[in-house]
Amino acid sequence: MSSPPHSSVFHRAEHELLLCCARTQLAPETAARIRALAGRQLDWEYLFQLANRHKLSPLLCWQLKTVAAELVPPSVHEQLRTSLSATSRRNLQLAAELLQLLQLFQEHDISAIPYKGAVLAETVYGNLALREFVDLDVLVRRRDVLSARDLLIARGYHPFVQLEASQETAYLDYQCEHVLSDERRDLMVEIQWRVVPDYFSFRFDYESLWQRIEPATLCQRPIATLSPEDTLLLLCVHGSKHLWARLGWICDVAEAVRHFQPRLNWPLLEQRAVHSGSQRMLHLGLYLAHDLLQAELPPDVRQQVNADGAVKSLAEQVYAQLWTEAEEQDEAANFFEHSFFHLKAKERWRDRLRFCFQVLTTTTIEDWSANGSFRSVPLATLTRRTLRLAQKYLPQLFRLLFSR
Repeated sequence: MSSPPHSSVFHRAEHELLLCCARTQLAPETAARIRALAGRQLDWEYLFQLANRHKLSPLLCWQLKTVAAELVPPSVHEQLRTSLSATSRRNLQLAAELLQLLQLFQEHDISAIPYKGAVLAETVYGNLALREFVDLDVLVRRRDVLSARDLLIARGYHPFVQLEASQETAYLDYQCEHVLSDERRDLMVEIQWRVVPDYFSFRFDYESLWQRIEPATLCQRPIATLSPEDTLLLLCVHGSKHLWARLGWICDVAEAVRHFQPRLNWPLLEQRAVHSGSQRMLHLGLYLAHDLLQAELPPDVRQQVNADGAVKSLAEQVYAQLWTEAEEQDEAANFFEHSFFHLKAKERWRDRLRFCFQVLTTTTIEDWSANGSFRSVPLATLTRRTLRLAQKYLPQLFRLLFSR
């Protein structure tokens, strides 16, 4: 019998119920616990708000309907049915658009790999309706980014960032994605050439990724997808980038472990993480998936994960913020806490030093707006960015420090 996560993760019965429902397959003891919790006096509105924030509404609704339908109030039962139906329709719309975009890219000789979103829902979760997603993530080679972006613009999408031709190279060097939206159809697409910005110091060989792609299907249409090892590693890096603030990202890792377990090459995955400087991020994602959602890990993998003392410390930091509204968090505290988290999540000192230097010297859209230049000499960039960060965050940091 799998042991539940330590009780300090729960502050309310609604928290525990959401965690119990955050999986596609239920052990008998988990199903029994869902029934026990569903029979209590719950704040159902709070529970649904929580599920929406963590992108777990489909799984919450599905599991409650499956194992505890007679225990929820009639009004809640109707809300479950309506929510699942709306998610299913929306996901079908997004999947259809994704397939059309992949066809469009293929017609223009642009290789593209969809990941997360609809692909995870159908291939890993086993049901397109069980994973909530709001945008379409597509990986392309760097050389194809601008062509793919222009095709989307011709299709009616509008880029979030307007760049001049002279600024494109710098943007491609430092950033990782072009985000475009079609407000008429409520669609958003992220064209990505890496999964995190360059300053994140994730030294991954993206070109070799293209040699490992595998066939899959989406809505009975053939597509290309990432290998199991690449999928799991990139999910852990993506979650670490965002401090694992959303339970849905932890659920993705747990479901990927469950789905890929029979053929997952764990030594190869570990080797790939070591070479890219993301071993601790991988271990953190696996630790969270096991501790919160009882993802089954091989004994030797669990031993490797538990051998890094920093992983448990990082997990405690994740747990401390898990139920906190983003609006409640101080902006200055976020900036420094995020930076310290990212530093601690890197096991190599050279990656930490590079991260610090890049955070100070890599120009952002905000810097560009303030200084009128997206690309400048390193010393000038360092001076301007450091002054801007100091002016923006130091007063709040001092108040934060002296208030504790």
